[in-house]
Amino acid sequence: MKQRKRKLKRSIIKKFFIFLIFTVILCFLFYMTYYIYMEMRAISKYNKKVQEYSYLEIEKMSDKFAEIENKEFHFVRDKYNVIYIISIDNNKLDQYENMIEYTYGKREKVDSIKLYGLPVRVSQELKQLIINNINKFLSFNEQMDITVENYEEYLPITFLDTTIKEQYKFNYVVFLLFLIFSILFLLLIKLLFFKKLDEKSSV
Repeated sequence: MKQRKRKLKRSIIKKFFIFLIFTVILCFLFYMTYYIYMEMRAISKYNKKVQEYSYLEIEKMSDKFAEIENKEFHFVRDKYNVIYIISIDNNKLDQYENMIEYTYGKREKVDSIKLYGLPVRVSQELKQLIINNINKFLSFNEQMDITVENYEEYLPITFLDTTIKEQYKFNYVVFLLFLIFSILFLLLIKLLFFKKLDEKSSV
């Protein structure tokens, strides 16, 4: 009787450790799969020719030069001094006030800001407003002789719209992997803990 109890105890402990090891392995595999998926869909740096959700890290920012449909438009520069156009929610200007003040020499250097948004093609109306105001943002030596015809030689054909948030789509690959791992996990439990019960019930 005692020997049987010892065997049963050893069997339970052994099954528990096997269960624990396989659970860790399955969790690790699921984590790695999800990590690879997240890396593949990582947000890329803003590209004026690609209209996909992206980011732009800015070092300087102008005052508002236009407002269209509750969006404020600003000129910005990155660490390479390249000029871009962004739009922000007109209720969130306070988030950028320190950078704007630094740009116009009213305060010490501030940390760069990472902006996320969707590149949107510059409309004719916005293009004209950019042409009318860009030289106010530039130093005397940087002045541009920019027109509607040569616009694309100087500035991007898109602006980064930070009022648009990233749209998360249902991913069937991740769902399928989650389903497979769940089934494997349940099968593992069944094989380890319910095998004898099935054998007894069949007798």
